[in-house]
Amino acid sequence: MVGVAGKSKGCNTCRARKIACDQQRPACARCTRSNRVCGGYERDRVFVMMQPGAKKKHVYLKSSPSPLESSVESSPRSAETSTLSPAGRNQARYSFTERAPAYTLLQRQNDSHNLVLSFLANCLPAAWSTAPSRSWITLLASLRTEVKALEVSSAALAAAAVGRRFNDPALVQYSHSLYTQGLQQLQRALWDRRLAQDDATLAACMALNLYEAMECPNAGSEGYFGHCQGLLVLVEARGIDAHCSGPGHQLFLGVRIPGIIYALENHSSSFLFNAAWMHQPWSQTPKTSFTQVVDCLAQAPGILQRVFLLPSLSPDQQVEACFQLIAECWQIDARLDTIYAVMQDGRSDPLYWPVASNYPSPSTTAHGQNLFPFVFHFADFETAATLILLWAVRVLLWSGLCNLYKGMFPTSCMLPADERVGPLRALGHRREYISMAHHVCHSVEYLMQDDFLLAGPLSVTPALGIVIDSLRYQPEHAAVVAWLRAALDLVRQKGLKVLEHSRVLRGIGRTSEEGGIDYDALGKIQLAVQVLYITSAALVKLSILFLYRQVFQHMRTIITITIAAIVVITVVFIFVAIFQCHPIGRFWWEPKAAQGACISHLIFWCDVAVVFLLSNIWITALPVRPILGLLTCSTATIRLAYVIKLYRGNDPTRDIVPIYFCSISEICVALVSLSIPSLRLAARRKWTSPAPC
Repeated sequence: MVGVAGKSKGCNTCRARKIACDQQRPACARCTRSNRVCGGYERDRVFVMMQPGAKKKHVYLKSSPSPLESSVESSPRSAETSTLSPAGRNQARYSFTERAPAYTLLQRQNDSHNLVLSFLANCLPAAWSTAPSRSWITLLASLRTEVKALEVSSAALAAAAVGRRFNDPALVQYSHSLYTQGLQQLQRALWDRRLAQDDATLAACMALNLYEAMECPNAGSEGYFGHCQGLLVLVEARGIDAHCSGPGHQLFLGVRIPGIIYALENHSSSFLFNAAWMHQPWSQTPKTSFTQVVDCLAQAPGILQRVFLLPSLSPDQQVEACFQLIAECWQIDARLDTIYAVMQDGRSDPLYWPVASNYPSPSTTAHGQNLFPFVFHFADFETAATLILLWAVRVLLWSGLCNLYKGMFPTSCMLPADERVGPLRALGHRREYISMAHHVCHSVEYLMQDDFLLAGPLSVTPALGIVIDSLRYQPEHAAVVAWLRAALDLVRQKGLKVLEHSRVLRGIGRTSEEGGIDYDALGKIQLAVQVLYITSAALVKLSILFLYRQVFQHMRTIITITIAAIVVITVVFIFVAIFQCHPIGRFWWEPKAAQGACISHLIFWCDVAVVFLLSNIWITALPVRPILGLLTCSTATIRLAYVIKLYRGNDPTRDIVPIYFCSISEICVALVSLSIPSLRLAARRKWTSPAPC
């Protein structure tokens, strides 16, 4: 029936033309004969938005018209009806249009959810969806989205990952704005006592933490470790009972690895390593092999913290503490053996087997030889992730045991491996902990397969970092460390930008006993700071002298001679500072420069400090005697005292901080002194009233 709404069975094109249709499928013959595109027989879906109990205006929202319909109809078709509520005619009128807040809210939530679904489908392997106990990330699509912090934070993470996956810079840039909004929404959620206890808030914090690891928006690791610290505080505030089952338990499993990394970075223990937190969250869920390996790793920060405190103990206390630490290490080793044995039990096939490598080695030896021509292939991803972490923990554990044995019995390394060392057990094969490091290297290629997407880098990174930290100061294993660093760079290219930025301040301010100090980088920073200090101090002095030369005409000769002397002295000092070691790499303990030599740092820097102090006094005494000039001399004098303390002390990473502080203070006070004439004129104009006419 043409012209009667809802009765016509014709195609959309014939209905728009208001002519009879022969209803042939898939395209009607009338459209074909007239060289028109048949619009098909599918009708538009109409959604009627209603507000019960109120007088309202129903707006029918239809799906987007096809191009054919758009050309036939110039205006959108909509049907409006008005109904009367039982309450009367004075009710408010509602409309649901594309400009309404409700429509915008639904559209935003739908976009965020689609982003998260795309992230889970394109950036994570299917195994993580079928085994959600292994990853908390799958919760981003299932937790309630009423918590806006989770909605925005998960969308930021998804946008960044999907944008990197498909090389979409606009989507990555969009994730930055979402990340900023996510931080704001998370702060609001934490201020709300009810929302702070919600699983969605913890998931939002974890999503932002992972975003920091992937994008590193502040170009440093401080943001990532700040989120790690916030995660620990939030988990502790929620209590143990909130993490015993359901999403809370799954989120807790995801917090443990970042929490341990944060504790290792700061050489401190945490509540996560208390007995209650190690057992009660699994009261309703059995521990997997991976979880048990993480339990062993969780004890490392506490053990390392006690090792760093050994120098502060008396000799008797040191012996007792060492015996206790060694006993704990042996217990952890026994647990690792048990975990490995349980993984092998009940399996007819092996956990892993060697195969030829399919990829070029990330790093080769000096002779061009591939360090690892074969790699391990594993039964499944879960097994690979568990074993690579287990082997990394063994490297950390066995190397620590060897160091404790050497500390108590320096000649123990000369004894056969199967011979007891005094009252201690024989180390046996544990002395060859480098074999476990090789196992880690053999596992990297399997986990970095393209099929594992982002899950591979997330599983490999902790193991690589642990092994590198365990071997980095052992020259005999330099080739393996170089290979591991190259592999870590490959992981960074896969999406973890936080690996571009090493530890905060490279160890400046830490005591030598604390460890975790990158002496190579610290030495390079120190050399650069020395050259910059000499240059900056000289430029400030020259600025003051040039000002004097313009103002005090009767002293131009003396001031010119002083300028020439400052220039010559500065050039000499810069030259000596750069070449104070031969070769230059000897200054930052470069291994290939181990046979070089350096001048006496104490004598050189005492000379620099004395000459600069005398030049400050001379410049101060030339035409005027400003108080700030004397203050500059005072800071230079204090700096000289700290220089002497630095090179006579045994803890350079800690003693160097006051020197840096005094050097900066000296330059800043000198700059203020240089600016006094200009500041005086500005102050006179600001606070002096004009003379009366």
